[in-house]
Parts: sequence; C-alpha cells; structure tokens
Amino acid sequence: MSPITNTNTITNHEHDAVVAAVAAWESLGLTVTKMTSDDMIAAVEEWEKLGHPEYVAQAIEVAGRANKRSWSYVQGILRRCRDNGTAPGYTNGQSKVVSFSGGQSKPISDEQYARDMAKQAIYEQCLAEGIHDWQTQEQRYREAGLL
Repeated sequence: MSPITNTNTITNHEHDAVVAAVAAWESLGLTVTKMTSDDMIAAVEEWEKLGHPEYVAQAIEVAGRANKRSWSYVQGILRRCRDNGTAPGYTNGQSKVVSFSGGQSKPISDEQYARDMAKQAIYEQCLAEGIHDWQTQEQRYREAGLL
C-alpha cells in the first residue's frame, strides 16, 4: 500500500514532501512500513504548517549520513529543528538558507530564523483570532521581545 493513500486530507505540496521522504527512507535500504508511513505523513503535515515540509526528507538524509537508520532518530532531528528554529543538517554555525511561504530565499542566522518563526506564529495566531490590523500584530511582536 502506498503511504500516500493512507489519508485523503493530504495536499499536493504535502504529497511531494511525502514522496521525497519515502524516497530518502528507501535510499537508506529501509522498507516503509504502515507505521513508518503514518509517522512520515504526520511529520510532513506538521512541518507543512510550519512552512517547511521538505525538512522531513532532509532529516532522513541527515540520519543516513550519521549512519542512523531509525525513525526515532529522525524524530529527534526534527524535534531539534523545531526547538532551535533551524533546518536539518550539519552547518557548524554557518548561516542557513530558509524561506517563508514561497518567498525569496536568503541566508540568515539561526537567531534570525528563530525570530522569524516566532513572528510567523504570532501573525497566524492574530489571523486565527480575526485580528487583521498591523498595529495589534506589532504590539504582540513587541510584547514577545521580537522588535
């Protein structure tokens, strides 16, 4: 059974990210089980909300370079990415290339990336609450220490 047929709520963008994750997993010589498939789809859906569903496949590749072939190791990489606001990979403090919602990619520091992710979360929270004026959004950024 294809991992993509396990849910009917998956978007085209998520579909591409799931296909990339499956390909990365199989490139390590691993078989995609139903449980792994479900975990991959859940991870892609989570990272789609954060704007970077491609991180799942990248985390699998990082795990492979570290000669670790378990989903729990991949989950640890993704957890570190979320907690630190960084992309998967070994950068040794170098800047990363990131982009929000299809915007122009440019190198930024880990600290700037974390601030951008926090601002994006506040912006999305404001929209969810029906707040569309920039003054209120800016006030929330200031309260969070982001400006």
